[in-house]
Amino acid sequence: LTKLKHVEHAQWVTKAGTTGTYVTHDAIRGGVTAISPTSITVKAGDGVSETYALSPTTKIILGAAKGAKPSSGTAASITSGTTVVVTGTGTSSLTADRVVVPAA
Repeated sequence: LTKLKHVEHAQWVTKAGTTGTYVTHDAIRGGVTAISPTSITVKAGDGVSETYALSPTTKIILGAAKGAKPSSGTAASITSGTTVVVTGTGTSSLTADRVVVPAA
């Protein structure tokens, strides 16, 4: 797992234990190239870009200095150029579950 801190983007599939359905997960780390109340586009260091829909259930977490607790944010808390890590689900279209802005 320690190598995951170097991941630029990834996709993996899990099987839900209760329903047996498969869920496709996606993640990307990079700079925000576009942000609105309903979507975020992130470009990874290798040039791959992904756009995720933001929903009312998307958690936006703003990093804090070491020893402090992170805080919740909104899409308005993020500007173009900000480095983020986004995780979500979907195949042809992605929905963000979580957007994390690491501490500076």
